[in-house]
Amino acid sequence: MVMEALVYILTLLFGVSTVIIIKNKRYKVVPFICLDIILTFAGFAITSFVILFVGNEALEALLIMSVFGLFLFLLGVNDIYAVFCCNQKIEAIYCGYNSYPGRYGITSYAPVFEYVCNGTAYHEQTTLTVPYRLLRRMTEGNTYPIYIHSKHPGVCVLKRRIRFTTVIEFGFAIMFLVVAILWQRS
Repeated sequence: MVMEALVYILTLLFGVSTVIIIKNKRYKVVPFICLDIILTFAGFAITSFVILFVGNEALEALLIMSVFGLFLFLLGVNDIYAVFCCNQKIEAIYCGYNSYPGRYGITSYAPVFEYVCNGTAYHEQTTLTVPYRLLRRMTEGNTYPIYIHSKHPGVCVLKRRIRFTTVIEFGFAIMFLVVAILWQRS
């Protein structure tokens, strides 16, 4: 019962996110992460229909684990995509940061920058989060070098490094997918 409620809530949240992405045309600015959110919504929507109309617990578990695994895998791919594709160095104005509280008291921080590329002004947060100790040394209103994707300038990173959390995302993605496959075989 708890897992079904979680699936319904996640379907609703990812559905709202998908509507916002389409309404605001964010897929043109940050295409890969938008694709991840839309695919995750589709996966949870299919899982919700299976829960409501099929009632096969093994299939439900397979779908839930697969959707979580796919979501985490695509997040990891997005991180690596950002590191390798953001190769155009520009100067941008630091505007602060967005913080994302996580479990166990760990908070992630994504700096926000304003910059102009090809005549278009952007106000975007970086794709990859950074440690707070790095942000403490930055001053709002000052310019700092960042890296942007030349074809999708809304995708930017502060540092071109693969983070340890990306490795963890891939690890959990593989774990979810392996558990889903093993669960189906048993």
